[in-house]
Amino acid sequence: MDPQETKEKYLKYQIIQKKYEELYKQNEELEAQKEEFTITIKAINEVLDIKKTSKILTPLSPGIFIPATLDKEDTFLINVGQGVVVKKNGNEAKKIITNHINSINEMIQKNKNEMMEFDKQFLELQKELEGENV
Repeated sequence: MDPQETKEKYLKYQIIQKKYEELYKQNEELEAQKEEFTITIKAINEVLDIKKTSKILTPLSPGIFIPATLDKEDTFLINVGQGVVVKKNGNEAKKIITNHINSINEMIQKNKNEMMEFDKQFLELQKELEGENV
């Protein structure tokens, strides 16, 4: 292999490595989102178990709460994007969140498949580059 080919292979190796790292980071972020959605489903279940007119603490921001009284334990307002908020019951709210979790799982799997493909390319390039240095 001439020096130009070697240089191109190292460059390709670095590009693949960068893409792999980006996918890995994206999967970490997706896993965090999935965990947040899972916690939200648990919170919805807890709210559904609370009796109407129960006193609760409502968060305004991290660490700041106001006391409130629960009027309807089965009504949730969900932001569906672009400033649109829809009213849903508990099961509908959980279904929307579960659909988000399923979409996240699909993205994670897609990324894992790409990462496996990058692993194969890494090994091929590594063999080629090691073979040249022998």
